[in-house]
Amino acid sequence: MAVKIMEEKKKILVVDGDKHTRDCIEAMLEIWYSIVTAANTDDAFETYKKEHPDYVFAEFSIEPVNAGDLVEKIRIYEKSAGRRTMIFISTDGSANLSGLDIDGTFNKSIDMDTMINKLTEIDSQ
Repeated sequence: MAVKIMEEKKKILVVDGDKHTRDCIEAMLEIWYSIVTAANTDDAFETYKKEHPDYVFAEFSIEPVNAGDLVEKIRIYEKSAGRRTMIFISTDGSANLSGLDIDGTFNKSIDMDTMINKLTEIDSQ
């Protein structure tokens, strides 16, 4: 009898100061992805090192420092770990993201279909 091996879900770290936002994103994506969350950049970096997510979704204006500092910490850490994580920053459009080593941006009010379509597109590459 053949046994079907379940493919391990890719992991997303969601970083947002608003618990409701974190919970909503988790509820929308947990069917397809393993979700871990953090409420601030300090917790996010520790969670990143522990969980090794495939993706990071971070709110730009997260405390205590903005997501740009989190991105820099992750990119430095990745060099020693020999891996690369896809990082996406949410913004209301007013943040200056130039110079950040990120893989994309999304509007904070992103809808479920847009998020799933983008992740599907990335996963198929």
